[in-house]
Amino acid sequence: MAIYVSRECSKCYTYATWSLVYFRFVNQLFKWLVVTILLINKLSVLNKSRFKFIVIYSIIGYF
Repeated sequence: MAIYVSRECSKCYTYATWSLVYFRFVNQLFKWLVVTILLINKLSVLNKSRFKFIVIYSIIGYF
């Protein structure tokens, strides 16, 4: 019984850990997507080299 409970707890813990990792990944991806959309909207204002710099900086900042 004790072994069964510990196995179930470890399974739940693993599931919770993966859920947290997945949630954080989706959250970061969503933020990056919003930033990318905003930057694409401002592409007409910015020149291309500055746009590339901002995109690279945002990727490094979010990941």
